Amino acid sequence: MPRQTEAEELIRLMRELGQLSEHEDTKLTTREGALLTHLALGHNGATAGELRQALEVGSSRVANALKHLEAQGLIHRAASEEDGRVVQVFLTQKGRDFITKRYQRLLHRVNLVLDEMGAEDSAEYLRLTRKLIQAMAKVAGHAEPA
Repeated sequence: MPRQTEAEELIRLMRELGQLSEHEDTKLTTREGALLTHLALGHNGATAGELRQALEVGSSRVANALKHLEAQGLIHRAASEEDGRVVQVFLTQKGRDFITKRYQRLLHRVNLVLDEMGAEDSAEYLRLTRKLIQAMAKVAGHAEPA
């Protein structure tokens, strides 16, 4: 592949960027953070099965994450009013406050990074990131190499 080196560098940079953006100020796993964020972004009251599908992980991983988050008071589980056999997951007020504060800290950090980059480079980075996402979405349906 003519772009093998660039593809490998992009993967390395994406991993590095992900590591730099981790929330070291919390004791949550990445999965637990993603679960809370999913609930906060319009899916409050999701079932464990819905969370499993959204996070693309196994049932035991979701169960462990829910147990940990519930022990911290960030979520609570309750039987569905429509079907008492179904258990739904809800953010508690503590969970909503946690997500809000976490987002505010992230927003502050990103603003500092964009300031450090400067207006021109920030605008170019955003433009290229949008283009990268569009390209990734376009090729997502292509078959993996054998």
